[in-house]
Amino acid sequence: MSLRYRTAIKAISSQRGQLSPFMFGLLMGMSVFSMASLKWAQQEMAEQKKRNAALQEASAQDLSKALEFATLTETEGTYSDDFTLERARAYTTRTSGQTRGGQDYLVVARGSGRTALGKESQVIAITGSDDTLRRSDVYRTLDADRLQKLAGDNKTDGVVTFETSAVRTRQVTKSSQNMAAMGEQIYAFFAAHMRMPTGEEYDQLAEKLTIRDVWNRKFDYSYLDTERARLEFTTPWGYTVPLNLNLK
Repeated sequence: MSLRYRTAIKAISSQRGQLSPFMFGLLMGMSVFSMASLKWAQQEMAEQKKRNAALQEASAQDLSKALEFATLTETEGTYSDDFTLERARAYTTRTSGQTRGGQDYLVVARGSGRTALGKESQVIAITGSDDTLRRSDVYRTLDADRLQKLAGDNKTDGVVTFETSAVRTRQVTKSSQNMAAMGEQIYAFFAAHMRMPTGEEYDQLAEKLTIRDVWNRKFDYSYLDTERARLEFTTPWGYTVPLNLNLK
């Protein structure tokens, strides 16, 4: 029984002597109703907090996917290592990039110290939390691994991370697959002419087939001799992937 109802009972008792069964039952009923209401309110607040966190995480995930899409659809002219909120906003209409409290989503990039495909990978963290301490934790965490652990330990706080090397690997893998397809066309040319194409013939073949790397660039071709040639592409950050064609 709450303090205010015990006080009320004492006050009435002092005025009337003894409480009637009706009055005692009424006060007890009010006390039970009050406790039930408090419990319901607490449960509703907890559920609302979960709903808000789910919405924060969904929006953060949407911004994360927007940054990945921005990267995967790069051309040579739009290549960028800027993983920012502004860039994400340009590639999504599902979220404004603002929290329920009207703040901008926080996007931070931290170098991982890991090199993949000739480039240091970055860990990108995005949070839609309005919690000042949580935003401060994300902003002040400089170590990429700790940032990922922070996101993993606080999934209900709407913190999402991804590593740029995963996206860059997809770009290089797709480009390599396309280059292999171009290599098959060169082998087909050899089967028809019993020699590798010259540089000019390759250019004509490439224009006709329009097989490109993911940045929409023609593969570099080197004629070595009638039975050997070489294809390659170089990523916008300077990593070269070769493919040797040899029928000797």
